[in-house]
Amino acid sequence: MKERKLISDEYDDTPVEFNNLTVDNVLSNIVKVSEVISVLREGTRKGELTVGNINTYASLIEYRTKDLLTSVGYDGILAKEIEERHEKIRELNDENRELRKQLGQKVSMEDVREALKLLSKTIGEFTDALGLMHPQELRFSGYSLTFDLSGFIPNRKTYTARNTGLTLAESTGDGYPYLEYSDANLEKLLSLFKARFPSIELMSSSARHYKQFSGPQLDKVTFRITDFDDIPEKVVELQETKNA
Repeated sequence: MKERKLISDEYDDTPVEFNNLTVDNVLSNIVKVSEVISVLREGTRKGELTVGNINTYASLIEYRTKDLLTSVGYDGILAKEIEERHEKIRELNDENRELRKQLGQKVSMEDVREALKLLSKTIGEFTDALGLMHPQELRFSGYSLTFDLSGFIPNRKTYTARNTGLTLAESTGDGYPYLEYSDANLEKLLSLFKARFPSIELMSSSARHYKQFSGPQLDKVTFRITDFDDIPEKVVELQETKNA
């Protein structure tokens, strides 16, 4: 059946018929939104939220809600507003880059050092909000940022990691928690990162095989971000503060 738009000025009580694939997609998107809200609720209840946590959860809720509304045919207002906001951000970034070229603006090495620190901190806050370890070995090359992420999960973060939809390897003993190494888990991990950093790519992954686990564990995964505008507005704020 042809997808029907649900946006209307008048109440419409016409029944909507979804095929099985659409029903599965809608239910899956509902679960994804609920997972993030559950983690946010738990963090609020325990008083463990940080500014970085809230930014991450808000980004994930917005991204997944957009997918949910699109899956039921409500792909007008919210999707349009999000795209318009992103387009304005892209246009502003382009204008600022052009203006800096025209003014011959130079950035000191100290500015660069502070910017890199903020990039690292922003990614670290995001991985912490997902229940993961902080990234290792951030590497800048040309127009990309590459970093490694361990599959190890701190004991205090196992609940958070599970509630983001990630699967932990089943331990048959007293082994430390690790993410399960599977295609589904890698796809889930990539989708979580793409919600915050749209240009991110999964470059490689490796498994480890410890006997106290019933299956392979994720040892390390390597990501690459190719659009620095994905990473924080905080860097812009820093530059504006220095120029004030």
